[in-house]
Amino acid sequence: MELRLFAVIGCPSFGVSINNLNKHKMNREIKFRAWDKTYKRMNYKVQVGNTDYADQNYTCNSIWVDYGDRKSVGWMNADDKCIDLMQFTGLKDKNGKEIYEGDILQWVSSNPFSLGEIRKIQVSYVQAQYWGQGRNLGIYLAELLSNEKCEIVGNIYENGDVL
Repeated sequence: MELRLFAVIGCPSFGVSINNLNKHKMNREIKFRAWDKTYKRMNYKVQVGNTDYADQNYTCNSIWVDYGDRKSVGWMNADDKCIDLMQFTGLKDKNGKEIYEGDILQWVSSNPFSLGEIRKIQVSYVQAQYWGQGRNLGIYLAELLSNEKCEIVGNIYENGDVL
C-alpha cells in the first residue's frame, strides 16, 4: 500500500514532489469508533486494518477492538452485519468533545428566522464532506460549528430517540 501511495504522491503529473510533501500533510487526527451490533456497545479503541494479504484492493475488512475489560480484545470482521464504523470529523463541540459520524448535536439557534429554537442534527458524511441533517435542515458541519455553540447530546445508536 505504501508503494502505491508513494507512486501517486511522487508522480509529476499530480504536481506534488517529495520536497513539497510536508506542505500536504493532513492537519487532523484520523480516528474511528465502532458500534458493535451484536453486543450493542460503542468501542472507541479501534484500529482499522487489513489482515487479508490476498486483498489487492486494500479494502478494510478487519478492525482491532478493545473494550478495556481484557476479555474483549482482538481482530473483528468489519462487515456491515457486525459493526458500524464511524470516523472522527476532526471537529469538537463547545465542550471540547470529539465529534464522530453518527453523533447528535444540539444548539439554540441564533438565526433570525429560528431565533431561540432548540435544533438537533445527526452528523453524516455526504459527498466528501461532513453534514448535519435534521428535520427540515441540512448544513455543512464546519459552517454550523463556526456560527453556533453545538453540544453532543448522544449518538444514533445509544440515544436515537433524542433526535
